[in-house]
Amino acid sequence: MDTFSYFFVLVSIVVGLALTHLLHGVGQRIQHPNRFDMYWVHLAWAAYVFEYVIAFWWFEYGYTRIGQWSFELYLFVVGYAIVLYLLSVILFPDDLREYSGFREYFYARRRWFFGLLAFCQIVDFADTFAKGSAHVGSMSDEYWFYNAGTFLLALVATRTGSPRFHGAFAILALVSQSGFILRNYILL
Repeated sequence: MDTFSYFFVLVSIVVGLALTHLLHGVGQRIQHPNRFDMYWVHLAWAAYVFEYVIAFWWFEYGYTRIGQWSFELYLFVVGYAIVLYLLSVILFPDDLREYSGFREYFYARRRWFFGLLAFCQIVDFADTFAKGSAHVGSMSDEYWFYNAGTFLLALVATRTGSPRFHGAFAILALVSQSGFILRNYILL
């Protein structure tokens, strides 16, 4: 087993748990549609995090070019995966009894969710730099703008409870990320 494969076993498990949690959350809502007050903004963020986790897994393949791994780099990549897992867990709690539905829950937990989302953008910048100068140079202006914009809007989202803002941000984030994935991974 090469170094990359060995180190990414744990990352694979954490990413798998994140996807499992998201899919289970959506599946529960499909199985019990009348038990939960669904909220489209919440579902848009669930789709966004699903895409983010999938893109993370694909993009982390860039670490195959790293010949010498350090324990610090390993902890960093595992930590990044853990933050993505936490985003998944925040979106779909085990119990909603304290809330009238997902709308109320979403706004009650927005500081945690968007704080972690902003933190993810910082971690993603660090991740890009950790892959080396050639990788940094290969990143388009779109990447830098997208991450910086997501970071700033996530900070605003922690402070505002405006449904209009959150709806617009959810649509913008999902469309932007989907477009980025299409342009950079599929339509090469």
